[in-house]
Amino acid sequence: MPLLRQQRFGRTLLVRAPAVDPTNSLARGMVLCVLPGLTYGFNLAPTTFGVGALLADSSPAPFAETLEGPGLLFNGTNTTLKTTNLATSGQIFPATASTPISVYFRGYQTAAPSSFAPYASATYDNAGTSPFFEWCLRSTATVYQVFWFPSGGGTSVNAAATPPSSGLVSICSTLVPNGNVNFFVNGAQDANFPTAFTSAAWGTPASTGRFVMGTDLANAGRFINNSSLLCCVWNRLLSNQEVLSLHLDPYQFLTSADIVQPFLTFIPPPPPPPVVTGWAWQEY
Repeated sequence: MPLLRQQRFGRTLLVRAPAVDPTNSLARGMVLCVLPGLTYGFNLAPTTFGVGALLADSSPAPFAETLEGPGLLFNGTNTTLKTTNLATSGQIFPATASTPISVYFRGYQTAAPSSFAPYASATYDNAGTSPFFEWCLRSTATVYQVFWFPSGGGTSVNAAATPPSSGLVSICSTLVPNGNVNFFVNGAQDANFPTAFTSAAWGTPASTGRFVMGTDLANAGRFINNSSLLCCVWNRLLSNQEVLSLHLDPYQFLTSADIVQPFLTFIPPPPPPPVVTGWAWQEY
């Protein structure tokens, strides 16, 4: 298989077109996998549940170079990637009202994020009215925050960790109805988590809703100032060990999309031995 990854400056760098390896354990339950700098909004996940490609908003995010290769720089209003409306078929990513959700985001800050700028969200797209999100990983500009909408109403919990103004952002959240919400920074559990989900089910989506990364569709001026590399969503609970392994080796579940064609070399068989017929004279 052609080389997919290389190490540069202690970071993993993708060097070939990627595809999700269906035999890798992290492919199980994956419903979204986007590498904006390499595949733009194309969803690589093996199980899509109707989640198609992400599309640019009115101001497409520019490409930007990072230590791990190209990303998309979400640094202004309407620099975003988003899906089409997903709410009409049921929950936004959860397969059922009680399905867990896990979200991982990775990128490099170029400046401090705007207040309440969402790194990744399943939004109701309600144009500034409550409820804003089904779930959301964002920054208050002071600390990270996880927002989710259980059947009892919108809930948010601030993390203890502060987003950097430059450098790596590697964050993950797991949300389990009738269980806990957890949040991880650089593979480690944040001090303010876990916290109770507070309900046995997700709230019911509005008539519109979509997955969004890079900005807040309903509130202009909220953008993450991040060169984003990877965002994945699972319809299952990631273990703490899986979260840590994602931080340490984020592209481990990817393989090369290149197809290696087998070939055969034809070697003709040796000629048969000569056949002698007839008579020959021999004198004594």
